[in-house]
Amino acid sequence: MNLLNKDFFGQAKIWLFLSAFYCACVLSAQQPAQSYVFPYDLAEPDTAFVLPVLLDEISGLSLSPNDSTLLSINDEEGVVYELDPRTGAVLAYKSFWKDGDYEGIEWADSILWVIKSNGKLYEVRHFEDDSLCTIKHLTPLSKENDVEGLGYDAAKGRLLIAAKGASLDSVRYFFSYILGNCDTCFVSLFQIHRSQILDYLHELPDSPLKKEFLEQFGSSNEKFKFKPSAIAVHPLTGEIYILASAGKLLVVCNAKGHILHLQKLNKKQHRQPEGLCFDRAGTLYIANEADGRRALLYVYRILNTSPVFEQRE
Repeated sequence: MNLLNKDFFGQAKIWLFLSAFYCACVLSAQQPAQSYVFPYDLAEPDTAFVLPVLLDEISGLSLSPNDSTLLSINDEEGVVYELDPRTGAVLAYKSFWKDGDYEGIEWADSILWVIKSNGKLYEVRHFEDDSLCTIKHLTPLSKENDVEGLGYDAAKGRLLIAAKGASLDSVRYFFSYILGNCDTCFVSLFQIHRSQILDYLHELPDSPLKKEFLEQFGSSNEKFKFKPSAIAVHPLTGEIYILASAGKLLVVCNAKGHILHLQKLNKKQHRQPEGLCFDRAGTLYIANEADGRRALLYVYRILNTSPVFEQRE
C-alpha cells in the first residue's frame, strides 16, 4: 500500500478531528470499575540493573523470540542493543539506520520493527544474521503526534502505536499497523480521554490513592497528565499495558481501550520510565532513562497469589 496517497492522509486527519467528539459521546458505555487483581508488586522489583552509559537515553524495549536477549534502542542513534536479561549487560549492537529520535522497538514474528517519534516505521529484516536489511514505511503520523510507544499484538497480527501528542489536550490516541497484505494497514485502535479516567476513578472506593488520582486528573484547567511513553500486550491475558513517564503511571486496558486498572509508579524508582515489555512467562520489564543519573532496568515477576500465575508456561 502506498501510504503517501493524499486522500489517505486527508481522511486520516479528518478521522483524528472527529473521533475525539464521537468518543466523548460513547464513553458512557465503558464498563464499571471492578475488583481487578493487578498481578505485580511494583513496589518490590524482583531484580534491578544499572544499564550501561550507552543506554542512558533508552527509549524502547522488547525481547527476542526465545526470550534470550532484551532488545533496546535509545532516542539518539539508529542502533539496536542486545542485552542479557539476567544482568542488563550489552551483548551486542547493530546499526539499522541513520541517527534519529527512535522511540519504540518490537519483535514481530521474524521481523524487528522500530518507530521514530514522527511516526515513521522501520522494518528490520534478517536482524539475526549478517544480511540485515531495513525498509522505511511512512504512516499518516507526523512529529506533531509525538509517537512514543510501539507494541505487538500477536493474536491479531498488528503493531500497536502510542502517540503522546494530540490536537486536543484531554485525549490520547492509539493506533494499529496491521502486518501482512492488507488494503488498509494503518487504522485507529482507541483513545483514552480524561473523562474516561475520571469515570473509572469514580467507580472505585474512597482511598488516599483515589484522592491523589482525582487531584492529578480532576481539573479540566490543568494539562492532561497522561503522556504515553510505551505500550505492550500481556502475553497471558491479552491486556494492553500503557506506560506514562509524565504522571508516573501504568494503565491497563482491554483491547477496546476500557480501563481495567491504574497503577501509580514510585517516582524514586521510576524517574523516567520509557520502555516496557514482557517475556513469554509474563515477567514485566520496565526501563528508565538516566535523567541525570544512570539508566535503570526493573524486572517484576507475576505474583504467585495472582490468578494469572497459573497461566504461565
